[in-house]
Amino acid sequence: RLSSGLACCLLALAAGCGGESAAPSEAGGEPGAAQPAVFEAKVPPLPAVVAASAAEASQLQMVEERLWQTGSDDRLKSSYLHSIAVSDTMVAAGGDAGELVLFDVETGAERKTLAGIEAQIGAVAFSPDGKWVAAGGGDRNPIPAIFELAVWDPATGEQKMGVREQKDPILSLAFSPGSSTLVGGRFASSAALWDVAQGKLRLEMDKPPVIKEWAFAPDGSLLAGLGFLETTVLLYTADGKIKQELKLNADEAGGCCFTPAGDVFLVSLADESSEKTTRVDFYSTKTWEVVEKLENIPTGRGGLCMSHDGRYLIVWGVGTGSDIVVYDYAARKLLGSIGPPFGGSYYRVIHHPRKPILVYHDYNSVGAIRYAEE
Repeated sequence: RLSSGLACCLLALAAGCGGESAAPSEAGGEPGAAQPAVFEAKVPPLPAVVAASAAEASQLQMVEERLWQTGSDDRLKSSYLHSIAVSDTMVAAGGDAGELVLFDVETGAERKTLAGIEAQIGAVAFSPDGKWVAAGGGDRNPIPAIFELAVWDPATGEQKMGVREQKDPILSLAFSPGSSTLVGGRFASSAALWDVAQGKLRLEMDKPPVIKEWAFAPDGSLLAGLGFLETTVLLYTADGKIKQELKLNADEAGGCCFTPAGDVFLVSLADESSEKTTRVDFYSTKTWEVVEKLENIPTGRGGLCMSHDGRYLIVWGVGTGSDIVVYDYAARKLLGSIGPPFGGSYYRVIHHPRKPILVYHDYNSVGAIRYAEE
């Protein structure tokens, strides 16, 4: 079972792909090694407080404020959204209409619409410095398939780079910490690195499985690719060579990220027997062994993200009734949960680069939530 908005993207762009992978390395250590610490997730309910005053917030463990959500308006021409991204000031959303719409992250006001992708948009990414926004996609139905990639200056709308080729479409995108390199994972098990400043292909990477999500280490020395149809993580060097493969002990992987310090790599996982719970495995980036686990998180299968300072870990579930769970990473405790958006569910959740704001999308709307702790 596929449990993310990317799963729906795969169906929309036409599924049926797989790939070879490098020889796996054991991620769990030698037999008889010390078992990782396990923390049971006991989540206190989050009070349904909207725009709480400072006095009210001081009496609660955590509060939420729904900032905005697109609805039945005409701001999104896409009938199905595949991807979102967030910068310091803007949210980018792309879907089956092939247009990239930019919104103000605080108010939801539309900033501009960027053209450059003719087919569907399957992935969106902002550079960490906010100077570039990229969208990739294409169409698998023609023979040969169509691959499209575009990069714009979000402030002016000027297109920096545009590629249209007879290759499989883009499924996942991410910028390097220095904002100079863009990685893209395609259907049919291929990935590449592009030089943004030069506006051209830098290199084709060692052949991976289909990658649904990328995560750069904070220093840019490593790049982790999370498999889409395979529960595996491929670790790449900066020059696109496979360094190691982690075989994940689960039926399904939802999302991944590095801590801001780069000392821990986190993956959200689920098993077929756990319909309504998720777990997170913590890997040491020195040994690449599991050193800690957070189990029985009461939300559907989904992904994770982290606040810029590493204080909060956000785990979110996909589908009706699934929540966003806010986890105090430093204190090793769960603070509360945020219910699904009005009339919808969470397909993807992203943390703002520096503010306590969560940006999300479901199948045809985008929204933002501000959260706060006492």
